[in-house]
Amino acid sequence: SPARHVSSDPISDMKISPSKSLSPSPPIEDEDDGLSKHRRVLFTVGKVSIKIKHCILRKDPTYNGYGLVLRYQNGLHLIDQVEDDSPAYIAGLREDDIILYADKKNVQQLTHDDVKILIRKLSIKNMDIDLILM
Repeated sequence: SPARHVSSDPISDMKISPSKSLSPSPPIEDEDDGLSKHRRVLFTVGKVSIKIKHCILRKDPTYNGYGLVLRYQNGLHLIDQVEDDSPAYIAGLREDDIILYADKKNVQQLTHDDVKILIRKLSIKNMDIDLILM
């Protein structure tokens, strides 16, 4: 079946198609961590909401690097550490976020080295890094 197109934002453009038993939700407005502009509920199962967020990681000429450390654990690409006030922190990345997409590529089947290489290549080209995280 075709993917449901809920809105024109990049999250919807990822062609994620929830089954009929799952219902998409609007942006979360009651979060008090300052990240509600990044976070959306992908679907809800019972009382559990699966939340994803869309972050754009941009280089800052006054900052060396992005201020994040990645790790691979249990088959997942995770954000291990985020430095306060770094480009990663400002973009909305937080420790233990799971990377689902980087540069519109599903990273779940990539090796951890391939994910790091992808991010490094975009960094070298001074390109924004488009991330979908959970």
